[in-house]
Amino acid sequence: MTLHLTCVILFHKVTQAILHLPGRCVPLVLTFLKNHLEPEKFQELINLQDLVIARLQSKQAAGEGDSGDLEDSIQKVKVIAVETKKSISKGAAMEGVTAEED
Repeated sequence: MTLHLTCVILFHKVTQAILHLPGRCVPLVLTFLKNHLEPEKFQELINLQDLVIARLQSKQAAGEGDSGDLEDSIQKVKVIAVETKKSISKGAAMEGVTAEED
């Protein structure tokens, strides 16, 4: 649920549009966000996605396995959702302008 909500929040910050989607569409939104996020932030989202998929595939109980890794990743993704500013898309646009001026 954390990854799903984070994707919706980041999509809104990038596009100023509200998005309602089922969880199965989260990978599509992550693909869209790749061009709008810093590589480190994007990689953290992908790491959480991988952990969630692994948890679902193995069907572990909530208290078993690598729940520590999952909890750490969830906390990092929450910080990304809160601290990412609207200007993330402007940063990508400004890089293009700077490259053209040289």
